[in-house]
Amino acid sequence: IESLRLISQVPFGGFRIISSDIEFEGMILPKNSLIFQNNFAILHDEKVWEEPWIFKPERFLDTERQLLPADHPIRKNMIAFGFGVRACPGEMFARSRIFLFITSILQRYDISPPVNEKLIPADFQVHDENFQGLVLQTPDFKCRLNRRERV
Repeated sequence: IESLRLISQVPFGGFRIISSDIEFEGMILPKNSLIFQNNFAILHDEKVWEEPWIFKPERFLDTERQLLPADHPIRKNMIAFGFGVRACPGEMFARSRIFLFITSILQRYDISPPVNEKLIPADFQVHDENFQGLVLQTPDFKCRLNRRERV
């Protein structure tokens, strides 16, 4: 969950055209304006997330190290797949595919750092150079995959 929060692949979501003039925080948004939710800003809001730029998977765990329930305020703020009636209908499918992909790799390979190659720093931060259009990408990196012996 923390990986999806820290580096949301689609930082903007919910593009909409407003159907009538709207006043929002003292500004007039005219009818037919294009608006969207900034998921990236929401998922890195310091008012919501303690140390939002730090990878902390434990933020989604309770004191017993169990996943917080879906109705917990922290989980409710996790909007990588949108929220409400316009949430991504493929969220459960995507989550299951991500899980299966990662577990398949971890089951079959030992992953180790490359020999004589520069590593991405442990305190890697997301910056403008990671954006390619409307999609967020991690910088290029190398690793070694050594096939595990069959058990």
